[in-house]
Amino acid sequence: MVSGYCKKGDLEMARVIFDKMPSKNLVTWTIMVSACAQKGLVDEAGKLFAQMKEASVELDVATVLANQVDVGNRGMVAMGSASGG
Repeated sequence: MVSGYCKKGDLEMARVIFDKMPSKNLVTWTIMVSACAQKGLVDEAGKLFAQMKEASVELDVATVLANQVDVGNRGMVAMGSASGG
C-alpha cells in the first residue's frame, strides 16, 4: 500500500500507513526514502534514511547507492534552480 500511494504521489497517506506499520523492512524504508527524494523532499529523505539506519535495517549496497544518487541528483537540481540555471 505504501508503494501504491507513493506512485500516485500521495506521500502524506503513504507516510501515515508507513508510520503505522508495526515492522518495516528494507523494501518499505527504501520506498519511502526514494519517494521523498523524487518529490524533492531531500531533508525528509535524509531523515528517513537516518531513521532506517537507527532501526538497524540491514542495508545493501544497491539501496545505499540508489538513495545517495537520488538525493544527490535532487540537490543538484535544487542548486541549479537557485542559481537560475
